[in-house]
Amino acid sequence: MLRVERYFNPNVEASYIIFKDSSGRVCARNGTTGVIDFCDDDISNVLSAIFSKIGGGRIFIRSGYYTTKNTIVIPSYFTLEGEARPAVVIDGYGNPAIKIPENAEYVKLKNLWIGRFRGQIASGSVGIWIGEGRIHIVSLKDITVSFYNTAVYIENQWGNMLTIRNLTVHNSYEGIRIGNANHVHVENYHFDEVINGQWEGRGIVFGPLPGRPGGQVQLVSFKRSHVFCARRAVEWEANVGGARVDFENFEFEDQAEYVISFLAEQYMSVFLSIKNSWILTGAKNTLQYIVYIDPSITQNIGFMSLRDVTINGPSTLKFTNVPEYWKLLIYYEPDSGRQYVNVGYTRNKGVATITAGTTRVTVNHGLIFAPNKVFLTPLGQPPGKLWVENITSTSFDIVTDTAPTVNLNVSWYAEV
Repeated sequence: MLRVERYFNPNVEASYIIFKDSSGRVCARNGTTGVIDFCDDDISNVLSAIFSKIGGGRIFIRSGYYTTKNTIVIPSYFTLEGEARPAVVIDGYGNPAIKIPENAEYVKLKNLWIGRFRGQIASGSVGIWIGEGRIHIVSLKDITVSFYNTAVYIENQWGNMLTIRNLTVHNSYEGIRIGNANHVHVENYHFDEVINGQWEGRGIVFGPLPGRPGGQVQLVSFKRSHVFCARRAVEWEANVGGARVDFENFEFEDQAEYVISFLAEQYMSVFLSIKNSWILTGAKNTLQYIVYIDPSITQNIGFMSLRDVTINGPSTLKFTNVPEYWKLLIYYEPDSGRQYVNVGYTRNKGVATITAGTTRVTVNHGLIFAPNKVFLTPLGQPPGKLWVENITSTSFDIVTDTAPTVNLNVSWYAEV
Protein backbone atom coordinates (compact mmCIF):
# COMPACT_ATOMS: atom_id res chain seq x y z
CA MET A 1 0.00 0.00 0.00
CA LEU A 2 1.36 3.40 -1.00
CA ARG A 3 1.46 5.79 1.93
CA VAL A 4 1.82 9.54 1.50
CA GLU A 5 2.23 11.71 4.60
CA ARG A 6 1.33 15.38 4.56
CA TYR A 7 1.73 18.09 7.15
CA PHE A 8 0.24 21.52 7.80
CA ASN A 9 -0.52 22.34 4.18
CA PRO A 10 -2.50 19.34 2.91
CA ASN A 11 -1.32 20.06 -0.61
CA VAL A 12 2.39 19.68 0.23
CA GLU A 13 4.02 16.30 0.68
CA ALA A 14 6.88 15.63 3.06
CA SER A 15 9.95 14.09 1.45
CA TYR A 16 10.73 12.41 4.77
CA ILE A 17 9.04 12.18 8.14
CA ILE A 18 11.31 11.86 11.17
CA PHE A 19 9.93 10.26 14.33
CA LYS A 20 10.96 8.12 17.30
CA ASP A 21 10.06 4.46 17.24
CA SER A 22 8.96 2.41 20.22
CA SER A 23 12.57 1.77 21.26
CA GLY A 24 13.44 5.48 21.19
CA ARG A 25 15.52 5.38 18.01
CA VAL A 26 15.25 8.21 15.48
CA CYS A 27 13.81 6.97 12.18
CA ALA A 28 13.01 8.51 8.81
CA ARG A 29 10.04 7.32 6.79
CA ASN A 30 9.91 8.11 3.09
CA GLY A 31 6.98 10.45 2.56
CA THR A 32 6.07 8.89 -0.78
CA THR A 33 6.69 5.17 -0.34
CA GLY A 34 6.04 4.92 3.40
CA VAL A 35 9.21 2.86 3.81
CA ILE A 36 11.48 3.51 6.80
CA ASP A 37 14.83 4.17 5.10
CA PHE A 38 17.02 5.21 8.03
CA CYS A 39 17.22 4.76 11.82
CA ASP A 40 19.88 5.89 14.29
CA ASP A 41 20.25 7.09 17.88
CA ASP A 42 21.44 10.52 16.70
CA ILE A 43 19.14 12.74 14.63
CA SER A 44 22.10 14.33 12.82
CA ASN A 45 23.07 10.96 11.35
CA VAL A 46 19.53 10.42 10.08
CA LEU A 47 19.42 13.88 8.53
CA SER A 48 22.84 13.42 6.90
CA ALA A 49 21.61 10.20 5.29
CA ILE A 50 18.57 12.02 3.91
CA PHE A 51 20.67 14.92 2.58
CA SER A 52 22.92 12.42 0.79
CA LYS A 53 20.00 10.52 -0.74
CA ILE A 54 17.92 13.38 -2.17
CA GLY A 55 18.80 16.78 -3.62
CA GLY A 56 16.23 18.77 -1.67
CA GLY A 57 12.79 18.61 -0.10
CA ARG A 58 10.72 19.07 3.04
CA ILE A 59 11.69 17.11 6.12
CA PHE A 60 8.95 16.95 8.73
CA ILE A 61 9.90 16.14 12.34
CA ARG A 62 7.28 14.66 14.63
CA SER A 63 6.96 16.02 18.17
CA GLY A 64 9.65 14.67 20.44
CA TYR A 65 12.99 15.16 22.15
CA TYR A 66 15.93 14.52 19.81
CA THR A 67 19.61 14.56 20.72
CA THR A 68 22.76 15.02 18.67
CA LYS A 69 26.45 15.31 19.38
CA ASN A 70 27.22 16.60 15.89
CA THR A 71 26.59 19.71 13.85
CA ILE A 72 23.53 19.46 11.60
CA VAL A 73 24.58 20.97 8.26
CA ILE A 74 21.56 21.80 6.11
CA PRO A 75 22.35 22.02 2.37
CA SER A 76 20.48 23.98 -0.28
CA TYR A 77 16.83 23.34 -1.17
CA PHE A 78 15.86 21.74 2.14
CA THR A 79 13.15 22.72 4.62
CA LEU A 80 13.48 21.36 8.14
CA GLU A 81 10.11 21.74 9.85
CA GLY A 82 8.91 20.58 13.23
CA GLU A 83 5.39 19.50 14.03
CA ALA A 84 5.02 22.38 16.47
CA ARG A 85 7.16 24.60 18.62
CA PRO A 86 8.09 23.81 21.38
CA ALA A 87 6.97 20.21 20.85
CA VAL A 88 10.03 19.45 18.68
CA VAL A 89 13.21 19.80 20.73
CA ILE A 90 16.70 19.27 19.33
CA ASP A 91 19.23 18.93 22.14
CA GLY A 92 22.28 19.90 20.11
CA TYR A 93 25.83 19.55 21.39
CA GLY A 94 27.66 20.09 18.14
CA ASN A 95 29.24 23.48 17.72
CA PRO A 96 27.34 24.95 16.09
CA ALA A 97 24.22 22.88 16.63
CA ILE A 98 22.84 23.78 13.19
CA LYS A 99 24.79 25.27 10.30
CA ILE A 100 23.57 26.75 7.03
CA PRO A 101 26.74 26.56 4.95
CA GLU A 102 28.44 28.77 2.40
CA ASN A 103 26.51 29.42 -0.82
CA ALA A 104 23.34 27.79 0.52
CA GLU A 105 20.11 28.56 -1.30
CA TYR A 106 16.45 28.18 -0.38
CA VAL A 107 16.92 26.82 3.13
CA LYS A 108 14.13 27.05 5.72
CA LEU A 109 13.94 26.18 9.41
CA LYS A 110 10.53 26.17 11.07
CA ASN A 111 8.90 25.14 14.36
CA LEU A 112 12.01 24.01 16.22
CA TRP A 113 13.39 24.42 19.74
CA ILE A 114 17.17 24.11 19.71
CA GLY A 115 19.16 24.04 22.92
CA ARG A 116 21.89 22.64 25.11
CA PHE A 117 19.78 21.36 27.96
CA ARG A 118 22.43 19.43 29.87
CA GLY A 119 25.18 21.14 31.84
CA GLN A 120 26.35 24.74 31.70
CA ILE A 121 26.53 27.06 28.71
CA ALA A 122 29.74 26.22 26.86
CA SER A 123 32.07 29.08 26.04
CA GLY A 124 31.97 29.84 22.32
CA SER A 125 28.94 27.61 21.67
CA VAL A 126 26.62 28.63 18.82
CA GLY A 127 23.05 27.50 18.24
CA ILE A 128 22.51 28.39 14.56
CA TRP A 129 25.41 29.48 12.33
CA ILE A 130 24.41 31.07 9.03
CA GLY A 131 26.77 31.34 6.12
CA GLU A 132 30.48 31.58 5.48
CA GLY A 133 29.84 33.08 2.09
CA ARG A 134 27.05 34.27 -0.12
CA ILE A 135 23.65 32.76 0.68
CA HIS A 136 20.34 33.15 -1.12
CA ILE A 137 16.77 33.14 0.26
CA VAL A 138 17.20 31.65 3.72
CA SER A 139 14.52 31.88 6.40
CA LEU A 140 14.05 30.99 10.06
CA LYS A 141 10.50 30.98 11.40
CA ASP A 142 9.03 30.00 14.76
CA ILE A 143 12.39 29.09 16.29
CA THR A 144 13.43 28.98 19.95
CA VAL A 145 17.12 28.82 20.93
CA SER A 146 18.30 28.25 24.50
CA PHE A 147 21.52 27.79 26.49
CA TYR A 148 24.17 28.79 23.96
CA ASN A 149 26.82 31.46 24.21
CA THR A 150 25.54 32.84 20.87
CA ALA A 151 22.05 31.80 19.81
CA VAL A 152 22.20 32.89 16.14
CA TYR A 153 25.39 33.92 14.35
CA ILE A 154 25.16 35.49 10.89
CA GLU A 155 28.76 35.36 9.74
CA ASN A 156 28.60 36.22 6.08
CA GLN A 157 25.21 36.74 4.53
CA TRP A 158 25.96 38.72 1.40
CA GLY A 159 23.34 37.49 -0.99
CA ASN A 160 19.62 37.97 -1.20
CA MET A 161 17.24 38.15 1.72
CA LEU A 162 17.74 36.43 5.04
CA THR A 163 14.44 36.50 6.95
CA ILE A 164 14.02 35.67 10.64
CA ARG A 165 10.49 35.67 12.05
CA ASN A 166 9.25 34.67 15.49
CA LEU A 167 12.64 33.95 17.04
CA THR A 168 12.80 33.51 20.81
CA VAL A 169 16.12 33.33 22.65
CA HIS A 170 16.24 32.19 26.28
CA ASN A 171 19.23 31.97 28.60
CA SER A 172 21.93 32.69 26.05
CA TYR A 173 24.58 35.33 26.52
CA GLU A 174 24.13 36.67 22.98
CA GLY A 175 20.91 36.62 20.99
CA ILE A 176 21.74 37.57 17.39
CA ARG A 177 25.33 38.32 16.34
CA ILE A 178 25.99 39.76 12.87
CA GLY A 179 29.49 39.85 11.40
CA ASN A 180 28.91 40.63 7.73
CA ALA A 181 25.44 40.93 6.24
CA ASN A 182 23.28 42.54 3.62
CA HIS A 183 19.46 42.45 3.41
CA VAL A 184 18.55 40.89 6.75
CA HIS A 185 14.99 41.28 8.02
CA VAL A 186 14.15 40.28 11.62
CA GLU A 187 10.57 40.43 12.87
CA ASN A 188 9.03 39.36 16.18
CA TYR A 189 12.36 38.63 17.86
CA HIS A 190 12.30 38.16 21.64
CA PHE A 191 15.43 38.00 23.79
CA ASP A 192 15.14 37.15 27.48
CA GLU A 193 18.36 36.42 29.33
CA VAL A 194 18.63 36.05 33.07
CA ILE A 195 21.14 33.38 34.07
CA ASN A 196 21.46 32.65 37.77
CA GLY A 197 19.68 35.91 38.49
CA GLN A 198 22.22 37.97 36.55
CA TRP A 199 21.67 40.39 33.65
CA GLU A 200 24.71 39.45 31.57
CA GLY A 201 23.47 39.04 27.99
CA ARG A 202 23.44 41.16 24.86
CA GLY A 203 20.38 41.07 22.65
CA ILE A 204 22.00 42.09 19.35
CA VAL A 205 25.74 42.27 18.64
CA PHE A 206 27.40 43.65 15.51
CA GLY A 207 30.84 42.15 15.06
CA PRO A 208 32.42 38.80 14.16
CA LEU A 209 33.11 36.01 16.61
CA PRO A 210 36.72 35.88 17.86
CA GLY A 211 39.05 34.78 15.10
CA ARG A 212 36.41 35.15 12.37
CA PRO A 213 36.55 37.74 9.54
CA GLY A 214 34.63 40.99 9.87
CA GLY A 215 32.84 42.98 7.22
CA GLN A 216 29.97 45.39 6.70
CA VAL A 217 26.37 45.53 7.79
CA GLN A 218 23.90 46.99 5.32
CA LEU A 219 20.12 47.08 5.15
CA VAL A 220 19.39 45.25 8.39
CA SER A 221 16.00 45.81 10.01
CA PHE A 222 14.36 44.75 13.25
CA LYS A 223 10.59 45.14 13.63
CA ARG A 224 8.12 44.37 16.40
CA SER A 225 10.81 42.91 18.63
CA HIS A 226 11.75 42.90 22.30
CA VAL A 227 15.07 42.72 24.17
CA PHE A 228 14.40 42.04 27.85
CA CYS A 229 16.74 41.67 30.83
CA ALA A 230 20.01 42.11 28.93
CA ARG A 231 23.13 43.80 30.14
CA ARG A 232 23.25 45.70 26.85
CA ALA A 233 20.51 45.63 24.24
CA VAL A 234 22.52 46.55 21.11
CA GLU A 235 26.29 46.60 20.88
CA TRP A 236 28.83 47.39 18.16
CA GLU A 237 32.23 45.75 18.42
CA ALA A 238 35.29 46.03 16.17
CA ASN A 239 35.57 45.13 12.48
CA VAL A 240 32.08 46.23 11.45
CA GLY A 241 31.70 49.04 8.95
CA GLY A 242 29.12 50.56 6.66
CA ALA A 243 26.27 49.79 9.02
CA ARG A 244 22.67 50.68 8.06
CA VAL A 245 20.36 49.36 10.75
CA ASP A 246 16.72 50.20 11.48
CA PHE A 247 14.68 49.42 14.59
CA GLU A 248 10.92 49.94 14.41
CA ASN A 249 8.26 49.09 17.01
CA PHE A 250 11.05 47.77 19.21
CA GLU A 251 10.91 47.46 22.98
CA PHE A 252 14.15 47.82 24.93
CA GLU A 253 13.18 46.72 28.44
CA ASP A 254 15.16 46.48 31.66
CA GLN A 255 18.74 46.76 30.40
CA ALA A 256 21.32 46.61 33.21
CA GLU A 257 23.86 49.03 31.67
CA TYR A 258 23.29 50.46 28.20
CA VAL A 259 20.62 50.37 25.53
CA ILE A 260 23.06 51.08 22.68
CA SER A 261 26.83 50.88 23.04
CA PHE A 262 29.78 51.40 20.70
CA LEU A 263 32.97 49.80 21.99
CA ALA A 264 35.65 50.05 19.29
CA GLU A 265 37.15 52.53 16.85
CA GLN A 266 36.74 50.48 13.71
CA TYR A 267 33.50 51.83 12.32
CA MET A 268 32.61 53.47 9.05
CA SER A 269 29.38 55.38 8.54
CA VAL A 270 27.00 53.83 11.03
CA PHE A 271 23.44 54.88 10.14
CA LEU A 272 21.17 53.86 12.98
CA SER A 273 17.46 54.62 13.16
CA ILE A 274 15.08 53.83 16.02
CA LYS A 275 11.47 54.88 15.64
CA ASN A 276 8.09 54.17 17.19
CA SER A 277 9.81 52.29 19.99
CA TRP A 278 10.04 52.10 23.78
CA ILE A 279 12.87 52.24 26.31
CA LEU A 280 11.76 50.95 29.72
CA THR A 281 13.91 50.62 32.83
CA GLY A 282 11.84 47.75 34.31
CA ALA A 283 12.58 45.85 37.50
CA LYS A 284 16.38 46.05 37.37
CA ASN A 285 16.33 49.86 37.34
CA THR A 286 20.11 50.17 36.87
CA LEU A 287 20.20 51.62 33.35
CA GLN A 288 23.26 53.86 33.09
CA TYR A 289 23.10 55.24 29.56
CA ILE A 290 20.77 55.07 26.61
CA VAL A 291 23.74 55.69 24.31
CA TYR A 292 27.29 54.83 25.38
CA ILE A 293 30.35 55.46 23.23
CA ASP A 294 33.68 54.19 24.48
CA PRO A 295 36.17 57.02 25.16
CA SER A 296 38.69 55.41 22.78
CA ILE A 297 36.47 56.27 19.80
CA THR A 298 37.53 59.56 18.24
CA GLN A 299 36.34 59.37 14.63
CA ASN A 300 32.94 60.33 13.34
CA ILE A 301 30.68 57.31 13.74
CA GLY A 302 27.88 58.55 11.53
CA PHE A 303 24.23 59.42 12.00
CA MET A 304 21.75 58.22 14.57
CA SER A 305 18.07 59.05 14.80
CA LEU A 306 15.69 58.27 17.66
CA ARG A 307 12.25 59.37 16.57
CA ASP A 308 8.99 58.96 18.46
CA VAL A 309 10.69 56.97 21.20
CA THR A 310 8.93 56.60 24.54
CA ILE A 311 11.31 56.59 27.50
CA ASN A 312 9.75 55.37 30.71
CA GLY A 313 11.98 55.63 33.72
CA PRO A 314 14.97 57.98 33.37
CA SER A 315 13.97 61.55 34.12
CA THR A 316 16.33 62.74 31.40
CA LEU A 317 17.93 61.26 28.34
CA LYS A 318 21.34 59.88 29.23
CA PHE A 319 24.31 59.94 26.89
CA THR A 320 28.03 59.60 27.47
CA ASN A 321 31.06 60.26 25.29
CA VAL A 322 28.87 61.18 22.34
CA PRO A 323 31.06 63.22 19.95
CA GLU A 324 29.68 66.67 19.26
CA TYR A 325 29.99 66.14 15.52
CA TRP A 326 27.69 63.11 15.63
CA LYS A 327 24.35 64.29 14.30
CA LEU A 328 21.80 63.13 16.82
CA LEU A 329 18.09 63.89 16.69
CA ILE A 330 15.89 62.83 19.56
CA TYR A 331 12.14 62.85 20.01
CA TYR A 332 10.86 62.02 23.48
CA GLU A 333 7.33 61.22 24.58
CA PRO A 334 6.93 62.19 28.25
CA ASP A 335 5.08 59.87 30.57
CA SER A 336 2.53 62.57 31.36
CA GLY A 337 1.00 62.82 27.90
CA ARG A 338 0.86 61.75 24.30
CA GLN A 339 2.41 64.83 22.74
CA TYR A 340 5.83 64.26 21.26
CA VAL A 341 8.30 66.84 22.50
CA ASN A 342 11.55 67.57 20.73
CA VAL A 343 14.09 67.64 23.54
CA GLY A 344 17.19 68.12 21.45
CA TYR A 345 18.27 69.65 18.17
CA THR A 346 21.41 69.27 16.13
CA ARG A 347 21.11 72.92 15.12
CA ASN A 348 19.16 75.91 16.36
CA LYS A 349 18.97 79.68 15.98
CA GLY A 350 17.46 82.69 17.69
CA VAL A 351 17.89 86.31 18.76
CA ALA A 352 19.44 87.37 22.07
CA THR A 353 19.51 90.84 23.58
CA ILE A 354 22.47 92.43 25.37
CA THR A 355 20.79 94.93 27.65
CA ALA A 356 22.06 98.51 27.60
CA GLY A 357 24.86 99.01 30.10
CA THR A 358 25.82 95.32 30.24
CA THR A 359 28.42 93.30 28.34
CA ARG A 360 26.95 89.77 28.10
CA VAL A 361 23.83 87.68 27.74
CA THR A 362 23.35 83.94 28.40
CA VAL A 363 21.64 81.95 25.64
CA ASN A 364 19.93 78.59 26.27
CA HIS A 365 20.62 76.97 22.90
CA GLY A 366 18.34 73.89 23.20
CA LEU A 367 20.81 71.52 21.52
CA ILE A 368 21.21 67.90 22.56
CA PHE A 369 24.79 68.66 23.66
CA ALA A 370 27.32 71.49 23.46
CA PRO A 371 27.64 73.06 19.99
CA ASN A 372 30.98 73.18 18.23
CA LYS A 373 29.91 76.02 15.92
CA VAL A 374 28.26 79.30 16.93
CA PHE A 375 27.74 82.18 14.49
CA LEU A 376 26.77 85.72 15.59
CA THR A 377 25.23 88.54 13.56
CA PRO A 378 24.54 91.87 15.32
CA LEU A 379 21.19 93.43 14.39
CA GLY A 380 22.47 96.95 14.75
CA GLN A 381 25.81 98.72 15.16
CA PRO A 382 27.78 96.98 17.93
CA PRO A 383 29.88 99.27 20.13
CA GLY A 384 32.79 96.81 20.07
CA LYS A 385 33.78 93.21 19.40
CA LEU A 386 31.42 90.23 19.91
CA TRP A 387 32.42 86.69 20.85
CA VAL A 388 31.14 83.55 22.61
CA GLU A 389 32.22 82.18 25.99
CA ASN A 390 31.23 79.42 28.43
CA ILE A 391 29.84 76.96 25.88
CA THR A 392 28.12 74.08 27.69
CA SER A 393 25.57 71.40 26.86
CA THR A 394 22.76 73.81 27.75
CA SER A 395 23.94 77.37 27.09
CA PHE A 396 26.61 79.80 25.97
CA ASP A 397 27.34 83.49 26.63
CA ILE A 398 27.45 86.22 23.99
CA VAL A 399 30.00 88.81 25.16
CA THR A 400 31.00 92.31 23.99
CA ASP A 401 34.03 94.30 25.13
CA THR A 402 32.03 97.53 25.25
CA ALA A 403 28.62 97.89 26.87
CA PRO A 404 26.01 99.27 24.43
CA THR A 405 24.14 102.44 25.33
CA VAL A 406 20.90 100.91 24.00
CA ASN A 407 19.73 97.32 23.86
CA LEU A 408 21.67 95.33 21.23
CA ASN A 409 19.95 92.42 19.50
CA VAL A 410 22.23 89.66 18.23
CA SER A 411 21.12 86.90 15.89
CA TRP A 412 22.81 83.56 16.69
CA TYR A 413 23.06 80.19 14.95
CA ALA A 414 24.54 77.11 16.64
CA GLU A 415 25.07 73.50 15.58
CA VAL A 416 26.72 70.35 16.91
